[in-house]
Amino acid sequence: MISQKAVKVIVLQLVLSVLISLFLLLVVGRDSASSAAQGGAVAYLGALAYAVRSALQRDKTPEAALQAQYAAERFKFLVTVLLFSVVFVFNKRIQAMEFFLTYLAMLLVYFAALLME
Repeated sequence: MISQKAVKVIVLQLVLSVLISLFLLLVVGRDSASSAAQGGAVAYLGALAYAVRSALQRDKTPEAALQAQYAAERFKFLVTVLLFSVVFVFNKRIQAMEFFLTYLAMLLVYFAALLME
């Protein structure tokens, strides 16, 4: 089962990504908003991949828990690289600045939320 803390972080990333995208839609335009939404999605889907993979741990030993975290991190990296590839191959109208700034903002939310509590 995915931890409540992980769910809160992912939902927070999703909500902030939507808010940033809506703001850019109103102020800049559709391509910027779409790019921001995709940057946010790469971040929160990577976090979701990590949470799901780490929740698959069955054994409760410290060694197994550590191995589950390593496996989850590898899976998150793979999902993130795949999502970056999909975005840049299939979206020719991507606005790189909006995409990467939203992605980085979601990473900051991820790490800040992990440091809280």
